[in-house]
Amino acid sequence: MGIVMMGIFLIEASRRGVFQEHREKLMATSCRSNAVKLNRRIPKTWTSKCKNNNLRIEIPLEMPASAKNSSLSKLRIFLFRELANAYVLVARNSAQDNLENINFVGIVIENSRIRLTSITKGEQLAPLAYLKARDLISAHIAKTVKILEAPTK
Repeated sequence: MGIVMMGIFLIEASRRGVFQEHREKLMATSCRSNAVKLNRRIPKTWTSKCKNNNLRIEIPLEMPASAKNSSLSKLRIFLFRELANAYVLVARNSAQDNLENINFVGIVIENSRIRLTSITKGEQLAPLAYLKARDLISAHIAKTVKILEAPTK
């Protein structure tokens, strides 16, 4: 009787998707292998998640205390600079072959006033690891990264 009850329990649990998260953790993807390496090197306040073969990084960010009451244009400049720095950090701290095989890399920077949501392909992000000049980095990001700016809720 106990074996039958255990069988029913396991069948119902798998039907409801209880084991889905565990099953996804065991699937090897370029995103997972890259996330393991990145999680050791990114700041602790950042969170990274893989869904299918897409990497999403969320960054809660506040302005420095000296610039708290600054204008919206200065806040935008600060957030866009931090977004570019985040993309460079991800590119430089990732295995290049894995980064090229990731479908999409998205970075979300959230501030108390503005939320930046950005996305690019992994193969377009990989060359950032080798660029050193600031103007080359900004030109590459301008061409390859799509950014959506919205006020924070």
